[in-house]
Amino acid sequence: MRALITGGARRIGQAISEALADAGFDVAIHCNRSTEEAARLCVELRARGVDAISLAGDLSQVEGCQAVAQALTGTWDSLDLLVHSAASYEHKSLSEIDAEHFDTTMALNCRAPLLLTQALAPKLRRSTLPGGGLVVALTDIAASQPEPGYTAYCVSKAALETLTRALALELAPEIRVNAIAPGTVLPPEDIPPEDLEAIVSSIPQGRLGQPTDIANLVVFLALKAPHVTGQVWAVDGGRSQAGAMTVRQ
Repeated sequence: MRALITGGARRIGQAISEALADAGFDVAIHCNRSTEEAARLCVELRARGVDAISLAGDLSQVEGCQAVAQALTGTWDSLDLLVHSAASYEHKSLSEIDAEHFDTTMALNCRAPLLLTQALAPKLRRSTLPGGGLVVALTDIAASQPEPGYTAYCVSKAALETLTRALALELAPEIRVNAIAPGTVLPPEDIPPEDLEAIVSSIPQGRLGQPTDIANLVVFLALKAPHVTGQVWAVDGGRSQAGAMTVRQ
């Protein structure tokens, strides 16, 4: 079994890479600037008995998407799972948003998943996973509960959820396509303590999410959910059921 994880060297992407390796997947870890982290993670995962390679590229650029797809195609003859974890999450008020910011956010968060899925679909169609090949996109509960100061990000993640549903129809029955919408998992280090406390208090389960909460669901969708496609899975401790927040994640 083989998986490509974009943004797979850090944060949630790293946890997904590790969980898939522990489940027996060979992993291709995409990164943009985190080349040293990707290289170290590959060494760690190879020590667990799987193949691990790193692929670098700027997915906000069409050429970067093409380069990553071509590099994978030239290295592996098969692919079972594609995880879209790479994303841009930049705070900008409405008055600060310009065309470049909006276009770059949309390009990385939505266009890149489309282009990579399109390029790698022939390999995914040949997967022997239960239910066929799998694409998993990481969205955000902010796709349905927009967050002030992150308009471009929220719009891009809403578009990614629609893309998920559209691709599930386009690629069935050989390939399943699902999305995972995390709540607050790794809040910014500079978040005010009172804002963080407000977020935690809004979560019915009473805690922030952990990267492993997301990673474990990716493994489940790959190996234990052959009849699930076109779905968006909220992993937020019930926060999306408790109402929208007005503070930063």
